[in-house]
Amino acid sequence: MSQPQTIPRPLVRLNQWTILLSVILSWATGITWILIIPLAANLLGILCNYNPVLRVGKLFLTKPPSVYIPEDAQQQKFNSSIASLCLAVGLLGYLLHWQVVGHIFTSMVAIASSIAIAGFCIGCFLHFQLKQWQYRRSLKKIFFKKSKKKYKIMIDILNDNDYHYRIKIIPPLQYSVERMNFSYFSPEVC
Repeated sequence: MSQPQTIPRPLVRLNQWTILLSVILSWATGITWILIIPLAANLLGILCNYNPVLRVGKLFLTKPPSVYIPEDAQQQKFNSSIASLCLAVGLLGYLLHWQVVGHIFTSMVAIASSIAIAGFCIGCFLHFQLKQWQYRRSLKKIFFKKSKKKYKIMIDILNDNDYHYRIKIIPPLQYSVERMNFSYFSPEVC
């Protein structure tokens, strides 16, 4: 089965509410096994492209899915992987009686899902930063492959105040500007 390119926003919100409410219920009742519901749903979504919470929620959409504001499926998969990791570590912490670890990781996922419900997606921000870092890293690799030799470009500029500016350009994307008094140079330089 092919994965859709977009997911309607109400289904994404439903998944976020499921995560938040399951964490709150596990805190309130002390039943840590409640965390398995969003953990299993998100893991199935990541590994098999089948999130049962989204499938059940799709039955209750009143309009066609294309009418709703679309959310990127790859981005949601990234967000689900972060949420699954935090839920798994939190559940493992509770099962090993490391209450502090359990509270820290379930708090992180609860805070992230509540902020996402409010309108700012922390996972989306992290995904964007990761893509930017990968892009910059790929540019550096391309630049260094093309320019094996180190070279300098020097540009001399004379301004109205009899000062001489020397601009040095040295790869990768480094430059320096030196300000020198014009009287130190011979007329042939200008």
